Amino acid sequence: MGIFHTNAISLRQMDKTEGREIGAAVFPNIARINHSCSPNVVWSYNQLKNKEEVRAVRDIIAGEELVACYIDPVLQREDRNNLLKAKFNFSCYCQVCSLTGEALTDNEKTRREILGLKNSMLDVYRENSQRALKFAKMRVERMEKLRKEMIGALPQAYMHCYELALAEKEEEIANVYRRRGQQVATLVRGDNSLWAHIK
Repeated sequence: MGIFHTNAISLRQMDKTEGREIGAAVFPNIARINHSCSPNVVWSYNQLKNKEEVRAVRDIIAGEELVACYIDPVLQREDRNNLLKAKFNFSCYCQVCSLTGEALTDNEKTRREILGLKNSMLDVYRENSQRALKFAKMRVERMEKLRKEMIGALPQAYMHCYELALAEKEEEIANVYRRRGQQVATLVRGDNSLWAHIK
């Protein structure tokens, strides 16, 4: 069970805005991919093919280790490391976790803002979709500042902007977010995304 718990990958159906857990599995090759808070690969479950797919999300030079983010990328450094220690029994010393001084302060501040904006968006979206759209836009802007670290979460963030812009009948803005969302979703999930079905 220890091997399963430390190597299993959650299988998520991504044709929902937030995704839905449908199980977990151990993939012997994927299990060898180590963690980084600044990943160069992202994996996602393709339910139609019944396969976990791994995609490069940036250029990888020959000999560079493949690394994926095991946890929610929005978490603060201390929270990320506490979770990694509890779940996988290691501490992270990647380039993001090794930040110091002003770079660390800025990174942590941006992460707090991303989380706060998501919470604000979710708090108001039923009563005030215009205000929710404002929060969603601000959230995406901050996530783009940390694009390498947030790449796996960006398709869903763009989906929020797209859907809220449609709710506000802002079709031109919705189309901008659709194009951006489709670009990042193709990079992260290929055709394994709701974005692949939106024309």
